[in-house]
Amino acid sequence: MKTILFTFQLFVIFKLTAVSPNVSKHLDYNSIRQITDCILPTEVGIHDLKDGVIIDAYDFFDGDEKALSLLGFFNVDIKKQERITVIEYLQKGSLDCDGKVKKYGIGALLMMRVTSHKKKARLDTPQQITASVIFGKATVKFSMHTFGITGPGVANLNRVGSITENTYSSFISGISDLLAEAYEGSNQYIIRPQLLE
Repeated sequence: MKTILFTFQLFVIFKLTAVSPNVSKHLDYNSIRQITDCILPTEVGIHDLKDGVIIDAYDFFDGDEKALSLLGFFNVDIKKQERITVIEYLQKGSLDCDGKVKKYGIGALLMMRVTSHKKKARLDTPQQITASVIFGKATVKFSMHTFGITGPGVANLNRVGSITENTYSSFISGISDLLAEAYEGSNQYIIRPQLLE
């Protein structure tokens, strides 16, 4: 598995943390520290996931199936001529559980599976993969899914199909909409973070 550097304009995300700080019910972190059985709190707002936002991309090749399954894509057999790029949005919080820090969070993943490509196809970034599809130099299937967050607002982030020129941009705009609306307290999103480690 190779990690690719992935840049994304995060200023919107970080500006959103200042929007409407009292909209959602916040956790009492002192009471969380007293939890002894490591049960995640059930009433969590996006404001409570204060350990940071990650947006990154990873490449997977034949033999990387086990590493790919760690991102939630199970039973995927990568053939020799194929490559898979996964774009990950992850927002985390932490919990002190019997002296050990447990991480939990929400996220969205886009898997771009290049099933065939011509020699001159450029496939190093999600944008290049999309351009290669547009110009007929690659065939790419995609799968999107969310974890730790449900509701009507995430419908466009849980899809599968063939890559079009709009797939990648709609994933990024879907994350942007999710963050903007969730920070404003929209009931379109139900936050139920999953244990990460």
